[in-house]
Amino acid sequence: MKTVTPSNSNEAFLSCSNENIITNLFHTLDFYKSFDEIVDWLGKSEEVTSYLMFFEGLWTWMSLNIDQKIHLTPELEVKFVDIREKRKWGDIPGICSSFLTHNNTNPNRFFSNLRTLDIFRSGSAGDMWCQVDCSSHKDIRRVQSIFTHETSLTFTFLHHPAIQQCSKPGKCGFILKTVPAKDGPSIILCTDPSDYSNKIHYHEEFKAEDMHFMVRRHCSYVPLSWLGKPPKLSFQTSWNLAWETNYCERDNGFHSFDNNFIVLLKIKD
Repeated sequence: MKTVTPSNSNEAFLSCSNENIITNLFHTLDFYKSFDEIVDWLGKSEEVTSYLMFFEGLWTWMSLNIDQKIHLTPELEVKFVDIREKRKWGDIPGICSSFLTHNNTNPNRFFSNLRTLDIFRSGSAGDMWCQVDCSSHKDIRRVQSIFTHETSLTFTFLHHPAIQQCSKPGKCGFILKTVPAKDGPSIILCTDPSDYSNKIHYHEEFKAEDMHFMVRRHCSYVPLSWLGKPPKLSFQTSWNLAWETNYCERDNGFHSFDNNFIVLLKIKD
């Protein structure tokens, strides 16, 4: 993994086209709103671009309001269906039922029960996502480090429905770079051929607008969409602790138990 401290991060950011910014990241929630208020806000906000991001917002609110007992009622299901139809979103992505909840039984029960909803179980209709794992994450001990240092993250895969045939040398994939800035970092998709080598190549079919960035811990997923900008890393919540608490010393080094950055690529019809 290549990690460098840029001489001028703002220049690096300005040289990047806005269309290459991963847009699901670093949004801000008003955690003082009630649950009903936050559902209504997420359902209407233009910042929320997918059903996945909507439920990430609910997860983040619950993580910071752990004393609130939220139940998945029939009335709430009706509201979810109404929001889905108005926003023309697909079904609830299956990944939402696997959000990391630690020992907090309320969100654990809430997100597990999403599986019982018709708009979750209908399967193939609506948005579909292809998960791509980062292959350059092993040297990163703290999630926070990618927000404070320019970091290259490499993602490779064997097959994607958008690429039927490929004769290019190396693996299909893409590189994301984190670009720190005073008002908060950005993560950008590298589309310049000079960023790539004969070990990995980029396909123009992959667009930043179709990418959703998050963290996987074991078989659970940690949403990063609502960290705030700049990220509020002082909050001792799941997204802050999920990575670094899962390391242990071994052979004078550190060993990770299946923590990784992932990108969900939207599969279009």
